[in-house]
Amino acid sequence: MVNELSAGGEERKTRVRLPKNRRRNQILDAAEEVFSDRGYEVATIAEVAVLAGTAEGNVYRYFETKRDLLASVIARWYEAAIAELEEKTVSFEGSGARLEFLIHFHICALRDNPGLLGLIIREVRTHNDTYKSVIGNLNRRYTGYVSQALIDGVAAGDFNPNLPISLVRDMVFGCIEHHTWRYVSQKDTSEMDVEMMTQEVIMLLRSGIERRTSLEDGAEALKAAKAHIRLAEDILNHI
Repeated sequence: MVNELSAGGEERKTRVRLPKNRRRNQILDAAEEVFSDRGYEVATIAEVAVLAGTAEGNVYRYFETKRDLLASVIARWYEAAIAELEEKTVSFEGSGARLEFLIHFHICALRDNPGLLGLIIREVRTHNDTYKSVIGNLNRRYTGYVSQALIDGVAAGDFNPNLPISLVRDMVFGCIEHHTWRYVSQKDTSEMDVEMMTQEVIMLLRSGIERRTSLEDGAEALKAAKAHIRLAEDILNHI
């Protein structure tokens, strides 16, 4: 909106016509904020329009329905996250260090944007058929980075050759999202300890849950200590 003077000297507000791409992104920015703060069911297109500084009917020029708008908001997040992962994971040589980075990345995403990530968990998982055509492939690409790290680790001899890749991948994301849900659902992640959560998930993956003999425990502890030193060195080299 801009203020202009009419012929009679009265001030009036007129809408500024933005380029289509910029207007669409402005609507997406507003929708992300409204959906994250209010929740999908409660939020309205009218609220999105007000925050975007445009008419409600104009929103429907770009997005046919409210669900289509949410799908576009979520797709934009996935695309940005995938671009960041593509750039950062290429420099990791060890599959273990890459896996730790990916786990850390997802926990940080939940901490930094609990409103939107909460919507992804609730809406995409419970209305899978509705979003499959728009988001399904993006979700597979995002989670596929963990799958590929596991596959590479098996190929390198770092991980169990009989590792069930898809099951471990689902366990990683399910574990993280279930463990952080009490923070994400309340949209208060200030007390989330990202570093501790990352190490706990890594410890679970590396150590498993089987009880070993004291001799095996000692050998595994030494091996794990050496592995953590290598991981720390690898991560520090990429900071």
